[in-house]
Amino acid sequence: MLHPRSSHPRSGGFTLIELLVVISIIAILAGMLLPVIGVVREMARKTSCGNNQKQILGAMIAYGTDNGGGWPDPRGGATAWKMPVAGPALTVTDGPLYTAGCFELIAVASSLPNTLFKCPSSPTGGPKTKATLLAANTTWGWGTVSTIVNYAFDWAAPADSGAARVVLADRDPKYHSNVAVVVYGDSHTAVLKKSSVAGVTPGNDQTLVSLSGNPSIVIENPSSAGAVGQEDVVGDVTPDNIYDNTSDFVAGGSTVQADTLKPGSADKRRAWVK
Repeated sequence: MLHPRSSHPRSGGFTLIELLVVISIIAILAGMLLPVIGVVREMARKTSCGNNQKQILGAMIAYGTDNGGGWPDPRGGATAWKMPVAGPALTVTDGPLYTAGCFELIAVASSLPNTLFKCPSSPTGGPKTKATLLAANTTWGWGTVSTIVNYAFDWAAPADSGAARVVLADRDPKYHSNVAVVVYGDSHTAVLKKSSVAGVTPGNDQTLVSLSGNPSIVIENPSSAGAVGQEDVVGDVTPDNIYDNTSDFVAGGSTVQADTLKPGSADKRRAWVK
């Protein structure tokens, strides 16, 4: 006896074809969303990087206010904390140590966390121990400075630097794909881009920026153009490369290059982060 065909609909579930279609759609959507997620994540990291530097600068300004003005100064005699150089002019070798010394000094004075000194986009770095003022301690950020402390500081900047003067910046612009997150003397942050001029190469005086090698990228600070008001001097009308001491003239129009190793001596607009 033949049974009549059932009038009930088929049981729930997807056929193989339907599953493949759904999987394909999900894969397409994921392919479209992943780059967007990456862009958004990097934007968040740049914001965090700028906020780190703003807090560092704020702590430096507060420290200076409580200690007679100027930037934190880690220098001293041969047996003093961290920085053996007592004189005003520092050598190229001392440069990164001075920067790291300033950071550790304010980390202790203001109880700043180690994470504040690490760029979120940097694959390495960040102090691994608690900051201390003990002269014998060399583990916080005092050995391989360029791989531990991710930010560079221009301690040659006058303490009253304004909105055109970069004071802190990423030590390596490759952290953010050849742009640098920086903070200015008035505490506002910005993202400075790689030079668009073909054939532009960095200068030779970049040892203070990194112990592991010279940056190969020119990062322009357009705000510095015409820094000392001498438009007939080529170096004064071009944007500043913040990783090079070229065109860091003394204030007042002199064409004699400033002592970029002397705290507070450089121009109020041009920067050379160290």
